[in-house]
Amino acid sequence: MNRRDFLKLLPKAGVALAVAIYLPEAKRQVAKRWHIFNIKDFGAVGDGKADDTAAIQAAVDAARNGGTIVGSGGIYRITAPVVLHGHTHLRDVHALVEGDVGFQLEGSWNTISNTQITPVEDAP
Repeated sequence: MNRRDFLKLLPKAGVALAVAIYLPEAKRQVAKRWHIFNIKDFGAVGDGKADDTAAIQAAVDAARNGGTIVGSGGIYRITAPVVLHGHTHLRDVHALVEGDVGFQLEGSWNTISNTQITPVEDAP
């Protein structure tokens, strides 16, 4: 390849590099604009063993009064009640709960969808 051919390819390569660099940031900006909070961004592990209660509650608190809390694969262990504030939506979370805990709805317009809650004693 000569210099001229290389220079013709450079703008295309630059665009691909810019997309690769800025795509994660663009996803974060879209999530922020639409008030989407991923529980893993708040420190949840999702391995079914680590206690993810505090991380899930932190995501719920960030979504207070208008946001969607999402899980991104994994099984999240909950050892204390998680309180959903008004106008929040919990989606795509598989929760493994210990004892008599789970999600408590506080306020109005809360929704939970695509979410599975399994007691620890029933887990495989």
